[in-house]
Amino acid sequence: VKLRNGNTEECTWYLFRVPLTEYESKEGNINDFTSIRFMRLFMTGFEEETILRLATLDLVQGDWRMYQQPLYNGDVPSSGGGTLEISTVCIEENNDKQPVNYVLPPGITRITDPSQAQLVEANEQAMCMVARNLGGSEAKAVYKNCNYDMRQYKHLQMYVHANALAENITSTTDGECSVFIRLGSDYKSNYYEYEVPLKLTPEGYYDTYSAQGCLAVWPAENMVDINFDLFTSLKKQRNAQASIGVASMNRLFSTYDEDHPNNRISIMGNPTLGEVKTIMIGIRNNSGRTKSIEVWANELRLQEFSNSGGWAAQGSLQVQVSDLGSVNATAKMITSGFGGIEQSVAQRKNEDNLNYSISTHFDLGRLLPEKAKLTVPMYYSYSKEKISPKYNPFDTDMLLDDALDALANEQQRDSLRSLTNHTETNKNLSFTGIRLNISTRKHPMPYDPANFTFGYSRSSQFTEGQTTVYERELNWKANMNYSWSPNWKTWEPFKNLKGKSKWLDIIKAQNLAYAPQSITFSTDMNRNYYELQERDLENPSDLSALPATFSQNWTWNRNFSLKWDIFKALHFSFQSGTKAEIEEPYTQ
Repeated sequence: VKLRNGNTEECTWYLFRVPLTEYESKEGNINDFTSIRFMRLFMTGFEEETILRLATLDLVQGDWRMYQQPLYNGDVPSSGGGTLEISTVCIEENNDKQPVNYVLPPGITRITDPSQAQLVEANEQAMCMVARNLGGSEAKAVYKNCNYDMRQYKHLQMYVHANALAENITSTTDGECSVFIRLGSDYKSNYYEYEVPLKLTPEGYYDTYSAQGCLAVWPAENMVDINFDLFTSLKKQRNAQASIGVASMNRLFSTYDEDHPNNRISIMGNPTLGEVKTIMIGIRNNSGRTKSIEVWANELRLQEFSNSGGWAAQGSLQVQVSDLGSVNATAKMITSGFGGIEQSVAQRKNEDNLNYSISTHFDLGRLLPEKAKLTVPMYYSYSKEKISPKYNPFDTDMLLDDALDALANEQQRDSLRSLTNHTETNKNLSFTGIRLNISTRKHPMPYDPANFTFGYSRSSQFTEGQTTVYERELNWKANMNYSWSPNWKTWEPFKNLKGKSKWLDIIKAQNLAYAPQSITFSTDMNRNYYELQERDLENPSDLSALPATFSQNWTWNRNFSLKWDIFKALHFSFQSGTKAEIEEPYTQ
């Protein structure tokens, strides 16, 4: 760079990363970072005039956080005074990085922004972890919280680079350190782990546009390529040995990848690929001496989703039975793996769903001669839904078929099927508006059968599934309505008086209604019964391990109404209502 005085000197750029939470001192009453109004940069210690050029001052953050607790290698906790530094390396800022410059991983290209008028390539970068002075069996890691269902995919891949530090005081060589990735519901009690010994890239400058340079910086030996079938097979193997007392859920169980004999697979606790809550990437020192190493991790991705599709079908039937009534039937079947065109892989079905229903509506009064004048509307419906999961609900990344095959006899298989299937059955029978349409021709009489209307209904719902042995709800309803509205004329005794006078007109207008305008009465009963037997998830086969809960309610409502306009100027109305609760023995 040519300076103001005319001299030409080499220009050096420095990158400073200041951890905000690791401050050295605090001034004033500030307690947190919720209200930061000013940021000041102080430069001290200069003995002569110095010109500085500042490129950018940015606040940055990442999804990955450093794990501060000790990490275990089996039953042995890691120990030592090792440290871990997290940063990023990218193609634009670290193309000439030493001792190894950053190059793109094999097959990876920089993304272009199509919204720009000019061809603009995005900056491609990777996570950089620098571990210093790791003791024997010591490990350091970063983690992120997530919520992933990985069962629809077959592989998890990640590019990994490793090199010794520039000074290489610890003389780190190939295979002494390894990178591992953990998937599970927590960090150290329930997880899968895949560990790859690291091959170091020699110091030097590599061409990012040559395949040879890319493979030198990102060697195939460091590639993390996890076949998820390895995890589930390892769990089956561990569970089989745990059943005979050789292995335990609370101890690390490990084996090696047959396709990559140097890579180790481990399981702790009872993790599941269906609910991955945490992802951890770490460095472990497998030697007995202190080691330092720099590792880059890039392109962590799920690969090769499952191609096993499903099918779906539905049908409906409508039958009209003359003027007697109608019958409607529907059925629908959806199998595991089915999904719509607009749905993602994660939204595909993971269970077989069978649903069918039938409903009928008839007027039973039409079975009698028309002169019977009987109306008996009847409605009946029946529906059932059965859900059979693809995966074992008690171990959600294990196929249910594999769990059934592992059982000793058919009785145990039937027991597991009853535990895993979810079934819901609904029944409904109702008679509404039952009426005998017989009434006095000239004037409706209070004793006419047409004044009475009856109704009755009964419904039930029964459910059984993974968390409930059974759930039953029953409802009964019955009602009776009475309504009499006579159309009799009122008695006007002074209507025929002769004479014209306003006082006489008042007398002539007087009338007397010797029958009410309407009398209505209704009564109905509602009875409900609910019972729930929850399943003991620690001992699912014991159907009565937990006490059953139930509730019941029986009410009786009555209403009466009378309207009577005795005179034109005198209106009489009376209403009453009663609500009663019927107590019954608390029996199941």
